[in-house]
Amino acid sequence: LERHRRAVDDDVAGQGLAGVIEQIQRALPGAETSPPRWRRLPAGYPADHPRSALLRSDSLHASVREPMPAEIHGPEFVDWLMGRYELFAPLHRWFVQALSGA
Repeated sequence: LERHRRAVDDDVAGQGLAGVIEQIQRALPGAETSPPRWRRLPAGYPADHPRSALLRSDSLHASVREPMPAEIHGPEFVDWLMGRYELFAPLHRWFVQALSGA
């Protein structure tokens, strides 16, 4: 959790995460992330932190609710799924890079 908070607080990494979330939300209208769990920021962070919602979370889940596509009944569904995966993959990459120390 502390590594996550340090990455979110970091100007470069934190802005990168915010940008990835915005990119997903632009590509998939209705996409959302889990709401913050805590009302207050952790100790040591300013009240006006630009990524306060992310700092008030102890996890992050991104999702989108969509109607089932017609492709679900055929082999095209794999391509449809891969298209969605590709939109969310940058979020996974951010976590791997930011939290592994790479």
